[in-house]
Amino acid sequence: LEYKKAEDALQAYDSFKSVISTDTDYEQAQAHIKELKPKIVEAFIEKANKEHESEKYSESLKTINTAIKLDSENAELQELKTKYEEAKAEADKKAEEEAKRKAEEAEAAKQLTSGKVIETTNAEITFVDAKFSTKVEPDDTSGSYLYYTADNDEIFLDLKFKVKNTGKYGLRLEGLVSNVLAQYGDGYTYQTYNCFWGENPGDISNVYSWDELDPLKTTTFHLAVNLPREVADSQESLRVTFKIAGQEQILNFR
Repeated sequence: LEYKKAEDALQAYDSFKSVISTDTDYEQAQAHIKELKPKIVEAFIEKANKEHESEKYSESLKTINTAIKLDSENAELQELKTKYEEAKAEADKKAEEEAKRKAEEAEAAKQLTSGKVIETTNAEITFVDAKFSTKVEPDDTSGSYLYYTADNDEIFLDLKFKVKNTGKYGLRLEGLVSNVLAQYGDGYTYQTYNCFWGENPGDISNVYSWDELDPLKTTTFHLAVNLPREVADSQESLRVTFKIAGQEQILNFR
C-alpha cells in the first residue's frame, strides 16, 4: 500500500492500531505500523503544528505524545513537546489571570457603597448607609413615632435604602430582599433579619405580604440584620451578602 498524504498515514495508523492482539491480523498490522512509522510521525508533527498555531495547546500536546509513544527516540518530537508544554503553561497562566480579573470585576460590581443605585425593570433602589443600632426608626422623629428595638443581647446592623417604584403597578416589598448572610470574624455566620418600611416619613412597620409601594412613589426601606451585641464592640471583620430585587450585593462593613 502507498500513502501519499499525511491524512492517509494517520487513517492507516488508526486502522492498524485498532487491531487487537488476539486478532489473526495483529502481527501484520504491527508490521504496517512499523513500515509506515516515518510517514505517521511526519503526519503527527504536521497535525500538532496546526493545532499549536490554532492555540489548541492541549490537543497539540496530546498529538505529540502519541507520536512519542510511536518513536520515543525522536529528538524533534521531544523538542516539540517542550515547546508545546511551554506554550500551554503560558496560555494557562494568561487564562488564570483573566479569570481572576473578571472575578474581581464581578466582585467589585456587587460592592455596596453609599449612593449606589440598583436598577431593575420596575424599581430604582439607592443605598443610603449602614450602621449599628439598637432600634430602627422612621425618617421623621420630630413627633411621637413607633420604632422597633433589638433584643437585649442583640443589635441591628441597619442597612438603609431608598426604594422608588418606577413601574406602572404596585411594587411588592415582601421578598425584595433574600439570601441574607452576615459573616463575622473567623467563621461566625448569621442569617436572621427583618425588613421595615414606612408609607410616610413618620411611619415605620414590618414588611408584610400585602405591602406594596404605589407607582412613582419612594419609600425608606430598612434591612435590619440581627447580630450579637459584642459584634458592634469588636474590630473583627463583618461582611454581609444578600440579594435585593434579585441582584447580588456585598457590604464589607469593616
